[in-house]
Amino acid sequence: MALALATRLFSRRTTTGQWFTSLAILAVVVGIAVTAAQAVTAGSIVSLTMLMAIAAATLLTGIVLSRRRRRTTTRHYVLDDGAAILSITARQGTWHLAGHGRAAGAEGAGERLRALLIPNLLAVADTQDVAIAATAAARKLATTYQVELPGLLDVGPAWPYGRRLYRPRRSERARMCADLHREDEARHA
Repeated sequence: MALALATRLFSRRTTTGQWFTSLAILAVVVGIAVTAAQAVTAGSIVSLTMLMAIAAATLLTGIVLSRRRRRTTTRHYVLDDGAAILSITARQGTWHLAGHGRAAGAEGAGERLRALLIPNLLAVADTQDVAIAATAAARKLATTYQVELPGLLDVGPAWPYGRRLYRPRRSERARMCADLHREDEARHA
């Protein structure tokens, strides 16, 4: 059991909630083993009680964290002839234009796919009130994306290179417009 637990603790796929839960179980096992190895005294009972309280708190933390798992969904859109692909990852109210590519020699295929997909993408994003984010490898590409995706803002450098782009959700854009309108009225008053 200890080997399986240790393997579970150090797995690459272990979530934070699972890690805390495994740690709590390990604390209980160690506490019982230490208490069984010692003579039962008032000090060992206090130590065991404290260890069990820590294990219970860790277990509850694990349960809470495992319930708060991030939900990520990636969809891949492919041109009919298979010459271009665009991947969109949905995470916490934002759609990330995660990746795109085209087949060798398929000049203009990426532009054709974006021309077919982006009008529908924008309409659905506004209906569902989600933001759109992207990373462009260079300023020139960022400018191209901003022309193709109305409302896409250059929000600064991306790491390790490129530009971060962001299109606020519809409710954010409405709030931004209202703030600008109030500033204009204050200037003209």
